[in-house]
Amino acid sequence: KPEEGWSEGIKLVLSDDGRLLTNFGVFFFGCDSYVTFADTFELATQKRTSYNLENQAMADLALSPDARTAVFARTAGCVNQEQPAWSQTCGLFPGFEVYAMQHWDLTAGKFRDLPAGVSPDWSPDGTRIAFVLDGIYVMSADGSAQTRLTDGGFFSPAWSPNGKQLVFSSSSSRDGA
Repeated sequence: KPEEGWSEGIKLVLSDDGRLLTNFGVFFFGCDSYVTFADTFELATQKRTSYNLENQAMADLALSPDARTAVFARTAGCVNQEQPAWSQTCGLFPGFEVYAMQHWDLTAGKFRDLPAGVSPDWSPDGTRIAFVLDGIYVMSADGSAQTRLTDGGFFSPAWSPNGKQLVFSSSSSRDGA
């Protein structure tokens, strides 16, 4: 149940400074019916804040380095109406349609649209965000200045600690095997 919080979450994220844990979960009841929550937990004060994000089929969450803002990626609730929302063997079945990511001001509780994408990752200085759509992209933290770095077949971008390099995974092998 969403009110039980952490045990059902999809991803637990620790802020770069080690002071804040963030978790989110999506509970699918059907293609158009789901509940999404996000929690923040301040380790020093033991303060937990829960957010109900309405019908946001959240696919991923990335905290900014200062932990004041986050970006979350959204997808369709499911592929089609006949698709079951839950399978005992596979778990949740989110859809494949990718929606605009959301920039989330954790303090003010305000959201604004960013370009569509998944797997957001903040640069260590908080000025850029890498993400995946039909390749790997980098944009300014405000969503402007999008630059495509690769074509499709790459995923999971991650910045080097100094922010000068970006690594990512590939779905193809070098030797074509």
